[in-house]
Amino acid sequence: MDSRTELAARFAGLSQSLLGRRADPVSFEMVAHRAVEVVPGCRWAGITMFGRGAQGTSVGSTGPVAARLDELQHALKEGPCLEAARDDTDCISPDLEAEPRWPAWSGEARALGVGSVLSVRLHTENETLGALNLYASCPPTSSTPRHSRSPPSSRSTPPVLWSRPSSSPGSGPRCSPGT
Repeated sequence: MDSRTELAARFAGLSQSLLGRRADPVSFEMVAHRAVEVVPGCRWAGITMFGRGAQGTSVGSTGPVAARLDELQHALKEGPCLEAARDDTDCISPDLEAEPRWPAWSGEARALGVGSVLSVRLHTENETLGALNLYASCPPTSSTPRHSRSPPSSRSTPPVLWSRPSSSPGSGPRCSPGT
């Protein structure tokens, strides 16, 4: 099974576990926490919903780091969630240290310990409703001191969340229209 199929299966499982035979209502917070549990490499998650005026609002997160990451995108008017909503795509960046599209947001995210992001567009057939934002850290390797930065080539990356086929060998971070 390729990584995209595996990730789709995990999201299907997420949906089933949240909606199947539940007595209590599902909240955005529950969805965010469950996403962290089922998506390998995901450490934090947040959900942003967009109103008719395209103003995004953070409606649920796994805690202060995810909430801050979502808030920063709105304050700075840049980031993967906003790009996913604007461009009608899912948006991925496997290495924020090398990310050119959102320099201010990427710097803030790295300062909070985030190394990678995947924003999954939430939509109907006719409109974008919001995005599920999945964040991963880039932990130090065993030979890297805990508080230093390791070069991108030596960092380990989560296996499924960030492994999405690129359009050409050597291409960098990208958004994926229609996925």
